[in-house]
Parts: sequence; C-alpha cells; structure tokens
Amino acid sequence: MAKEIDVTTCSEVMLFIYIEQLGYMLWWQIHESADGRVPMDFEWEKAAEAKLQAAGNQTTRFGVVEATTLQKNMCGDEVMAASKEYCAWYDWWNRWYKGLSEDDSLAIQKRVGTGDSLADVHPDGNWRTEEPDHANTRANHRRPD
Repeated sequence: MAKEIDVTTCSEVMLFIYIEQLGYMLWWQIHESADGRVPMDFEWEKAAEAKLQAAGNQTTRFGVVEATTLQKNMCGDEVMAASKEYCAWYDWWNRWYKGLSEDDSLAIQKRVGTGDSLADVHPDGNWRTEEPDHANTRANHRRPD
C-alpha cells in the first residue's frame, strides 16, 4: 500500500500524492488480478478503497465542499462517486503533478519517500479558478542534499 500518512493533518500536496499513489495501486491490483497475473485480494482492495474514501473526504480541508455524491449506476442502484468539485480539485493537482520537470518530480518523490511533510510545496494558483503555475514550483520546495 502507499506509504501511510495522517490524512487528517498532511499538506494538500501530500494528500494528492497519497490519493494518486494509492489509487494507482488499487487500479493495478484490480487490473492484474482480473487477468490472473496476481491473486485476487479482496481484503486489500476493500481496505484500499476505505483509505481512498477517507483521504478523499479530507479534501474538504482545502475547499472542496463535498468530496462524494450518490449517483445511480447502470442497474439503477445508488452508489458513492466522486463529486464534480472533488474531480476539479483532483484534476488541478494532477495537471500540476504531471507537468513537473523530471528534476522537480524526483525531488518531490524523494521527499515523499523520506516522510517529509511537503508543507512548503504548493504551486501558485487556485484549483477553483486557475491553471496550476509550474514556473514557481522549483522555488516552492527545497532541493534534496
């Protein structure tokens, strides 16, 4: 599973990275087990989904009013889904994260691996109204030694 963090107190960028990493791991597990390449692990999947839900709900600390919403699936059953506002928050951070230079991405990943809080890392801009600004990202975090 993704490196455990306290989602109730972590920085916004750390919360995004945790959601991104855990979501990828969950997708990979489901994809690979569906093809029989790895054994199915329903307990792990259930635990990962609960952790993603808890992490997603913490986006309210950063201005997302409602992280989830009930939607009807193809069978007409109500299921929990990401809200449009949560998706806007996630997409903004994802554009920033995917747009980092290789050096900046490696520096952030190194800090994540050492448990650094990343509280000083935040692109200029606002997820509600603006595109993330990569020009100032380098100035917004320390370089590893």
